[in-house]
Amino acid sequence: MRTHKTCRAALFTSAIVVSLTTLVTPGGAQTGKTAIGIDTPIVATAAELVAGKVILLQEKSPDYLGVWVENDRVKVLGKDLKAHSDNIDGVVVSYVPSTYSLTELRSSVEAFGKANAGLVHSASVSSDTGEITAYVWPGKLTDSTIVDRSELVAGTTLSLKEQEPEQLAAAEGGQTVTGSGCTSGFRYNGWLMSTASHCSNSWGTINGAAMNHYQEDCQRDNQVAWTYGGTSTTIQGMPFSGSQWSPAFGSGIYKYGVTTGWTYGSVTGWRWSTISCSVWVYDSTHWTEGGDSGGPLISLVWNGAGYSYNAHGTTRTKTASGGAFVPMGEINASRWSVG
Repeated sequence: MRTHKTCRAALFTSAIVVSLTTLVTPGGAQTGKTAIGIDTPIVATAAELVAGKVILLQEKSPDYLGVWVENDRVKVLGKDLKAHSDNIDGVVVSYVPSTYSLTELRSSVEAFGKANAGLVHSASVSSDTGEITAYVWPGKLTDSTIVDRSELVAGTTLSLKEQEPEQLAAAEGGQTVTGSGCTSGFRYNGWLMSTASHCSNSWGTINGAAMNHYQEDCQRDNQVAWTYGGTSTTIQGMPFSGSQWSPAFGSGIYKYGVTTGWTYGSVTGWRWSTISCSVWVYDSTHWTEGGDSGGPLISLVWNGAGYSYNAHGTTRTKTASGGAFVPMGEINASRWSVG
């Protein structure tokens, strides 16, 4: 694999639809491929919950860059923020100024991709450090490769890496059930069930009820369907807490996929891809395989009588480091909301 560094500047198409109300508990949730007993669930930390509150308050600001969980503290970055600290629910929250906003960073990466069309197919982005790794089509990166960096926002660094693009490919393994979609995700808007838009829109059935394709959004890699048979927000017997947000970087969350079951991992950064259409997703360390596409990403909270879940996104594809998922903020932008 050839790499090049410069200075500053999966179709999962034939998979499985499973019901959120009839998921079978696997032997345990997994980090990578190491089992963690499902009888001892990992609940969201105080810092992760506070980070969620901050994200919901900050993410619509034009100056917003991102929120990070660092041990038991929360860090917020935003363009021209005044540096200060606050205490929210006993958690220290530090506000740090940045030289660019998330909107500026994303726009610059997309413009960079357009300026280098035919060379770059995707990129991973660490918005706090400004490190951008652009992935180049195999065979196109040589010592004489010319890259147009003029569109990248000031304060970022660029690395080039030759790599095959993500494969939104057919399911491998999993169970045989009715339908030809992927893993079902959440109920939206009181009546719509979700999965990944790159999956087949011939849904088959959920809970024995025929699903009818309704709408899709390629840029959020989500599609929805409805049924006369009714739907539920319950996952693994757990009720929806009523809270949904794009998780903070560094936070730990669960993922369910029909192939890999429950896995637990952390959120690492942004990923931009031109495969299928222009999509922004989060990278994570979750073990992900074909058939997991569309599945839910959640965190757990104790509600006094049992566990409830917070909704955080839906799976898109496997990556070299784990998986990539569509964060809830992107899904909400399509006017789809869990509930």
